[in-house]
Amino acid sequence: AIGLYITSTELAEICYDLNKTHWNQGVMTSAMRCAINFIFTNTTLAKLSALTMKGNTASTHLLEKLGFQHSETLKKHRFYKGIYHDVEKYELEK
Repeated sequence: AIGLYITSTELAEICYDLNKTHWNQGVMTSAMRCAINFIFTNTTLAKLSALTMKGNTASTHLLEKLGFQHSETLKKHRFYKGIYHDVEKYELEK
């Protein structure tokens, strides 16, 4: 799944999730490339942001492979499994 949370006419957060049985097969890389191309071609959005929990190296590598740049670390930003976790924010400009 790929989702888009539009926060303004120029900015949105892109999110993604893939069943573990399909990891490391290039599925999400291909899907995200298509989604990003569609978004930048068919909307007024000029920038996408993406969040991933600190330490999620697979997600970090995916974002970097797609050209996203690390912009900041958000401390205790996401509550998951009873614990607050730090989140890494990445951004991609059109």
